[in-house]
Amino acid sequence: AKTKKKTNFSLRLEKTKSDYLENRQEIFARTFEQYISYKMGKIQIKNLFMVKLKYNANHYLKLDELKKIEPILDKIISLMSERT
Repeated sequence: AKTKKKTNFSLRLEKTKSDYLENRQEIFARTFEQYISYKMGKIQIKNLFMVKLKYNANHYLKLDELKKIEPILDKIISLMSERT
């Protein structure tokens, strides 16, 4: 059986011992919030209504981790916009 390689992010989350924060939907929600904040920051927009990081820093991706998945999230947004 193939074992999944643990990422730095997953190792940081394991230390929290929180089922809620390790839940896939919650991880996606925090990641998407970071992505929106990062994209808005690129065009110099700050909006605390849409984005307000509220958990321990370990519960979020580091900037280099976010940048690695930015193209994937860009593609998801692009595909969603084509379907509206």
